[in-house]
Amino acid sequence: MPRTVQRGSVVATAGVELVVEICPDCQCVHAVPRDLYDRAVADSKVDIYCPNGHRWGFTKTLREDLEKAVAAGARAENRAALCALERDRIEHSRAALRGYLTRLKKRVAAAGEGTDE
Repeated sequence: MPRTVQRGSVVATAGVELVVEICPDCQCVHAVPRDLYDRAVADSKVDIYCPNGHRWGFTKTLREDLEKAVAAGARAENRAALCALERDRIEHSRAALRGYLTRLKKRVAAAGEGTDE
């Protein structure tokens, strides 16, 4: 009875680990040596060939994904810092307005006390 192997499965044959893959062009199921597969995942310039001669590889590498994630994190930190600065500016402005209103209320109250007589 034939054994079904899924894409991405690792099979050991003659001491060599093979990764089962499917060609994106012809859908041919084939196995790729584990070290070649790992190099292709790590470097988008390393290509793999299917038995029918189609060249394929990984367009994005783990390193590129990590660099994008780090850049996105840096952008998020910058946005957070800008938001914190804006919050501090608004709080300062709010405190200044509160002080101005307090002084204005006291002036109005003082002016009202002087006109009662």
